[in-house]
Amino acid sequence: MRYWLISDSAEALTGMRLAGVKGELVSDPAAAEAAVNRVCGDESVAVLLLTAAVGEWIPSVVEKHKLSGRRPLLAVIPGPDGAGLGPDYITGMIRQAIGVKI
Repeated sequence: MRYWLISDSAEALTGMRLAGVKGELVSDPAAAEAAVNRVCGDESVAVLLLTAAVGEWIPSVVEKHKLSGRRPLLAVIPGPDGAGLGPDYITGMIRQAIGVKI
């Protein structure tokens, strides 16, 4: 089982590599979509991580893969600046997961 990161940020990629997560740097939506399609075809990748900016570049690809229910699990994570997820992101995730308003 492997993790893979597709990022628009060299800092995020370096940080994740220090944690043992391999990945690649993309600079535009076309490259991001090609990378996602290639990684989704690799059976050894169990979790595909995208930085928030990459997820915003290709929202239809992200949504289509999430709804397909196929491997790898696709998750959008914040970039090094923390942007892209909004101020109530964690509260929203808890509400969605357990259905309780906190």
